[in-house]
Amino acid sequence: MDIYQTKYLEKLKGSRPDRLIICGMGGSGLPGEIIDTFKTELGITSEITIWKDYGLPQDEAQSAKRKAQNTLYVFVSFSGDTEETISSLKAALKIKNAKVAVITGGGELKKIAETHKLPLAVINRDSLTSREATAIMFTKLVEMLESFGVISRTLPIPKPKNYKKSAANIMRFIDKGIPLMYTSHQLKSLAHIWKVLLNETAKVPAFENELPELDHNEIASYESRLALLRPIFIEDPSDPPIIKKRANLTKKIIKGLSGRTLVVKLSGKNRFERFWNGVYLGEETATLLAAKEKVDPKRTKSIDTLKAWLKKR
Repeated sequence: MDIYQTKYLEKLKGSRPDRLIICGMGGSGLPGEIIDTFKTELGITSEITIWKDYGLPQDEAQSAKRKAQNTLYVFVSFSGDTEETISSLKAALKIKNAKVAVITGGGELKKIAETHKLPLAVINRDSLTSREATAIMFTKLVEMLESFGVISRTLPIPKPKNYKKSAANIMRFIDKGIPLMYTSHQLKSLAHIWKVLLNETAKVPAFENELPELDHNEIASYESRLALLRPIFIEDPSDPPIIKKRANLTKKIIKGLSGRTLVVKLSGKNRFERFWNGVYLGEETATLLAAKEKVDPKRTKSIDTLKAWLKKR
């Protein structure tokens, strides 16, 4: 079976919207974050809003008539049954002449899209989880946006390499602790991807922050309660010089207080390739940690339980 199938894309071909709202929760929200991270490299001039909630942003509701003419709404849900994303799609469909597209693996979102003949990409879920399908969903989102005239340049996603040695080192550093991912602003979406992977795959509490913001608050937390903290600095060669300087000083202070830091230096020919190498490294780390902790890397019982309770309300 094909990885994905498309329908009705011609309805928005060359529409060239000047505003883009991408709605998606959890792993299904990651492709939109990556699009936003690399909007310059992709030649995107449209304003981008990433939405992770019910309904639509407040300004959309207040000025829907004006925005409907130049805004593209894209709804991404791997399961197709994400409550928040369905709510957002229904809100968009109330806007007259709204430009709407859907990427999903099936479920209610697919039914709604087919009923309204919306531009649609249906992904073969097979045995994947949403976080494992990040590259597939990102690729389809790029193809959609290119067709609609939003993207003027495409970037090939690099193939995964062998990251087991590096991932094993990170796994040993995390051990029984709580990983804290620190990056520059340009890598904040990568830090979030690592958090998602560690939370869902390895069932490990994990958090993220970015420089320089963490130097104004979180750095002070290392003055106490250090036993479980595992600070991980993810760095790219293209990080701004002032951020590199701050990172070095921050690492020095945190290591002096906690006795530990880990630096992950991304490698690759360009920023996009290095980013995806970082994604693959995060995936491998989370998988190894799940095996070490003897937890099911695919099943998320607490998330499934919460969804079941919400359906009964």
